[in-house]
Amino acid sequence: MLRILLLDDEENIVKSLQRMLRSSRWEIDIFTDPREALHAVESNRYAIIVSDFRMPGINGVEFLEYCKLRQPEALRLVLSAQCDRDAVVDAINKAEIYRFLNKPWDPYELQQTLQRAADHYELQQEYHRVMELAEKQRDKLKRLEREHPDLVRVDWDEDGAIVLDTGRDD
Repeated sequence: MLRILLLDDEENIVKSLQRMLRSSRWEIDIFTDPREALHAVESNRYAIIVSDFRMPGINGVEFLEYCKLRQPEALRLVLSAQCDRDAVVDAINKAEIYRFLNKPWDPYELQQTLQRAADHYELQQEYHRVMELAEKQRDKLKRLEREHPDLVRVDWDEDGAIVLDTGRDD
């Protein structure tokens, strides 16, 4: 089950998000205190991290930059009522956010964005699993080539055909 972190300094916002996502298949952790959310990032693995942009003490970009260092595979989203162009560019460049969401949000759009983020995260995880498996297979092949070079060596004739030499003189 994928885990999502929601951070907003306004309790009614995170409660509203939690209610809206109650029927989802995700485990959702909500926070109104950025310090508690930072602690959660240290002790839990998240697929998606959604943060308000403007909060007392720390802004959303700073919080998501920290999250990027701790959990680079997690997709990061900013939720904000203020759409300042420079802030959006800063969020994209520093925290490498996946999406910038407006307050108030459209429930359908928000759910679809989170679903796409979850799908993207799962594909990313599958890609890493496949690449790890491929690397293990390459390592096995290299070991096999070292231990049994005749087993994997292919001889070609001048026309490009594989030479099959059984080693028997018939």
